[in-house]
Amino acid sequence: MTQKIYNIENRVIRIKQLLCILLFLAFFPVVRANASDTADSVYFHIKLDTLGGLHVGQVRQLTYVLANSEVDSASHPVFSDSIEVVNGPESHKSSSYYTINGVEHRDSETGFVYHVRFRENGKTRIPAASLTAGGKTYTTSEYSVFVQPAEID
Repeated sequence: MTQKIYNIENRVIRIKQLLCILLFLAFFPVVRANASDTADSVYFHIKLDTLGGLHVGQVRQLTYVLANSEVDSASHPVFSDSIEVVNGPESHKSSSYYTINGVEHRDSETGFVYHVRFRENGKTRIPAASLTAGGKTYTTSEYSVFVQPAEID
């Protein structure tokens, strides 16, 4: 009788172990894929500091950034008359290294920078740009900002 109970207990334990292993294998790739999709994915976007608002006459740094890849070739934006290009394009390159919960991450950015001055108040269109990296073409979204009248000191 004790032999039958022992065999049943062993089977239950083996089934639980097998279920744990299957669950681990089922969920482990999902977590890894999500982490790599966010931290290591390649994407192209625009950076413009709008803190404190944008005002006519201000010069701001406008950066077109490719994350986690190197630029092969670029098609630069065509600015409207409401944006004056003061300087640029200049090349942009930066990298960062950080650890979160013991996991190391490396991010890199390449692209190009303009220093622009807004000439008119109201809604202004930041033009899209395209580039090629690793045989793929990436295009930023067109972007609109609201430019306020010039600040008076």
